[in-house]
Amino acid sequence: MPISSKQLGALLGFGFGWLVVQYGFVSAVFVGAMALGGWAVGRVLDGEIDLSAYIRPRGPQDLD
Repeated sequence: MPISSKQLGALLGFGFGWLVVQYGFVSAVFVGAMALGGWAVGRVLDGEIDLSAYIRPRGPQDLD
């Protein structure tokens, strides 16, 4: 049985709350930001996010 979005949200909320109690709000936000960044990098590496529109090819004219 797959996990529902409500269950996932409750689990994430519980985990964030535990981090806040254990380490403080700033540390919990930092861990959350690092997890979000890792998730985004993973999606890029899996090919789910295409960054080619934001990256232009470099050529000899860029060496000036």
